[in-house]
Amino acid sequence: MGNGEPKPRNVRLQYEGAKCRVSERRNLPVPQKRNERSFFDVIENRRSRRSFGLLSDAHLGSLLWYTAKTIRTLDSWESRMTPSAGGIHPVDILIVDVFNGFARARLYDSMAHALSTILDTQGFAAQHLLNRVNEVVEIQEGVAVVFAAQFGKTRAAYENADSLVWRDAGALVCSFYMVCESIGLNCCALGATCASEVSDVLGSSLYSGVGGCVVGSK
Repeated sequence: MGNGEPKPRNVRLQYEGAKCRVSERRNLPVPQKRNERSFFDVIENRRSRRSFGLLSDAHLGSLLWYTAKTIRTLDSWESRMTPSAGGIHPVDILIVDVFNGFARARLYDSMAHALSTILDTQGFAAQHLLNRVNEVVEIQEGVAVVFAAQFGKTRAAYENADSLVWRDAGALVCSFYMVCESIGLNCCALGATCASEVSDVLGSSLYSGVGGCVVGSK
């Protein structure tokens, strides 16, 4: 992590983002009805809960829509449901679970509101990531929501940028907790960063894990 206070660069550096191999993109349901619970009721009742049942597509769609969906873009600036330093949003969302008996990792497309299955370039990378998550919080029948950061995106716009990426990850954890509480899901944050496992799953050293959470039905 770089030392010193973050400072916007006078001239943004060129940064070519990571490209990973994906297949089978599947659109997620768009939320049709908002929950009627009050904002303060959600805050007062938010807890870390460690039992995780199956997650429906509707619940997963609502969760990702209200935490990570892109609302609008302008040049290199982007607005999503969760704030990010400079509107850069360097943290992508991985959904890791078990499908047909095998570990599976899917990447969230915040523009299309869709999930794409990642082609495992390392053979058992998704299983290794799932094992790392389970060492900290067992996903049971739920899913692991793992944050995959491209630090280079924020470094291109800021000097001493790394702490901004970690703060972005913290804001995402908070958003996932609040949305889970609002729509009736259980959530528990991960202490592990899963840094190297995320790089392996996505097949790029430009990505690094910065934590995440486990989510499931009650």
